[in-house]
Amino acid sequence: MIQKTSVGTIDAKPGCWSFLMGGIVACTLDLSSISLKARKRAVTIHTANNQGVRHEGASLTIEQVSKDFLLGSSIAYTFIGKAPYQDWFLERFNAAVFEDEIQWHTTEPKRGQLKYTLADQLIQSLMSKYKDEFIHWDVKNELFHFDFYEQRLGQNATLEFYRTMRQQDPLSTLFLNEFKVVENCDSMSTADKYISKLRELKEDGMSVNGIGLEGHFGVPNRPRIRATLDKLATLGLPICLREVDISDTFSKETQVRRL
Repeated sequence: MIQKTSVGTIDAKPGCWSFLMGGIVACTLDLSSISLKARKRAVTIHTANNQGVRHEGASLTIEQVSKDFLLGSSIAYTFIGKAPYQDWFLERFNAAVFEDEIQWHTTEPKRGQLKYTLADQLIQSLMSKYKDEFIHWDVKNELFHFDFYEQRLGQNATLEFYRTMRQQDPLSTLFLNEFKVVENCDSMSTADKYISKLRELKEDGMSVNGIGLEGHFGVPNRPRIRATLDKLATLGLPICLREVDISDTFSKETQVRRL
């Protein structure tokens, strides 16, 4: 017996076909039941007019724009050696990022005292199973809001970071990560400023080949998100949403629904 589940509906109006971009919006979503296998099942699409009468002989064009979709989560050192946690994670996600183990406050808790113990353990554990699958690096984080390195190392600090990473890992994709680009209106990090910064780095001899966008939402503004992503997509670069969450001021049920 084939089990079918309705994942939602879309109202298509004349002149607003672009709102179909982004896919079908799920009415309800239980994160604990999501798996890659479930997302790859066959899909049946019905079209109908606003009275609910199905269109007879309607034609539908579907364009596959990507062969896969990365859905990931952060992992901590507790991932190491815990098979149930690893199995649960691998059933639901096909990408992972380090949580805090490779960040500055962990690798150099005191100035001049480097400590890579946790980072090394995590990398060795993952590399034994995922060799050659470290696909990208977030080289510069929140550049538009903070200039810690520029104040101390000079205005070319960011450029040098990207040059160094390109030399160390020439095959990976290098991302520029920023917040409040898709979440809400922030004059410091608009889509136009993001695009200008990428072009500026390219003029200086370093192409950033990945767009990283943090996603700390309260009530997601879908039209704004789509418009921003469409504008950034004109660059032809991969786009990844980072740190996607809903404010914990809302109930868990609301957080899950809005995600």
